[in-house]
Amino acid sequence: MKQKLIIELSEQATANYLKWLEPVHQHCAEANCEFPGFSLQLDILPSIEELVYGKQGDKLTELGEVKLKMVEFQESVLSSMSELSRV
Repeated sequence: MKQKLIIELSEQATANYLKWLEPVHQHCAEANCEFPGFSLQLDILPSIEELVYGKQGDKLTELGEVKLKMVEFQESVLSSMSELSRV
């Protein structure tokens, strides 16, 4: 079986993420321009916590905690799911 890493933002990190993006999203909507994009940085510190940061330009903003989960899956199930998404 193959493995897949799932990165899940906490409720607070998700709220922070949406709040962090809101001004840029609002500006783009008002200016009728394309959203510039951004980066997410994940820091994994053994025995402490996993944190996610948002980055635009040189500014790094801590968004909050994330949960990491390793799951096993069968490739045939994943292939079936990707075929359904193309329909």
